[in-house]
Amino acid sequence: MTGDDEATFRRDALAMITSGPPSAGDDLLGMEIDFVAYLSGLDEIEPDSVEVSRTSHPESLIRASCSAAAGTDLSVAAEAVQTAWTDQLRYQYRESHHLRLTPEGAELAFATQIGPEALYVTGFVIVSPAAP
Repeated sequence: MTGDDEATFRRDALAMITSGPPSAGDDLLGMEIDFVAYLSGLDEIEPDSVEVSRTSHPESLIRASCSAAAGTDLSVAAEAVQTAWTDQLRYQYRESHHLRLTPEGAELAFATQIGPEALYVTGFVIVSPAAP
């Protein structure tokens, strides 16, 4: 799986957080809606398992969770979530992410910024294994 190592991700995320304002209001709502739509549309994810919420915490403005679809290996589901992040959900100017996979689940931590010294979005997606 690709993505930044954890130290690089943390450095990049901190740079975004300190260089611009956090996304809020309708901008953050739009990102929340996009996460629901893209994650629910993945074949590798159980659509009814997708939950997304916004917070006011600069280091995790979006919190999402989902489960692998029946018969889908956790690593395959996590890779699909990562691809949705890099191909559709991130802002084009700048992004960093780190995917961590354990037997209990996967976590995609992410940060993205819309432009120089402009708003940013941070957060994570927890991917659980498919139900037995």
